[in-house]
Amino acid sequence: MSLIDLIYPKKCVNCDLEGAYLCGDCTKLLVTPKPICPMCCELSIGGVVHPRCKSRWGIDRLMVGLPYKGSVQKLLKKVKYKSNWDIMSQLVKLYALPLPKGMEYTFVPMYYAKQIARGFNQAEMIVDLMLDNLPGVSRKVVLLERVRETKAMFGLSKNERRENMKEAFKYIGHSVPESVLICDDVWTTGATMRECTLVLKKAGVKTVWALALAR
Repeated sequence: MSLIDLIYPKKCVNCDLEGAYLCGDCTKLLVTPKPICPMCCELSIGGVVHPRCKSRWGIDRLMVGLPYKGSVQKLLKKVKYKSNWDIMSQLVKLYALPLPKGMEYTFVPMYYAKQIARGFNQAEMIVDLMLDNLPGVSRKVVLLERVRETKAMFGLSKNERRENMKEAFKYIGHSVPESVLICDDVWTTGATMRECTLVLKKAGVKTVWALALAR
């Protein structure tokens, strides 16, 4: 145990037990969200896009490992607004789905001014932590840039979210991968990931999977 942990011990966000941000007993209460189609958000086998929903510019599969409620929601908010970076490490370890190998891993970018103010991009952090478990078989690539600041999504309708993300990203990759896994921390309606996928596929990417830590 480090000196910092001795002075400021980690406590379970759910029950206050010392030792971790989410203790073993509370971890057992987590239920993996049922897989949904990334385009219509209805139930789907393995999160694969329904044949009726498949489109040239759409997401091909959605992978989500944790429920965005209760303890997970509290922890992700601590990461975003209190810069508790090591919380993300524990959350990524709780992500139970097998990670695909051989795809290029990228992330939803933040607007540069916002990232400077916050000091990090939690979506990129997820990629870095996940690839620690896939040494040599997958790699991180920077493919997208957020070209304008967007409104906070909280309180916006599905249509408003879609309009908010429209033309917010551009492709900046030096080459075009065959298949890409794009990561973000939370999936709500999917507006952000769908807009990123549109830009990736218009650049020439053939297959795009979306991975969200929580939904």
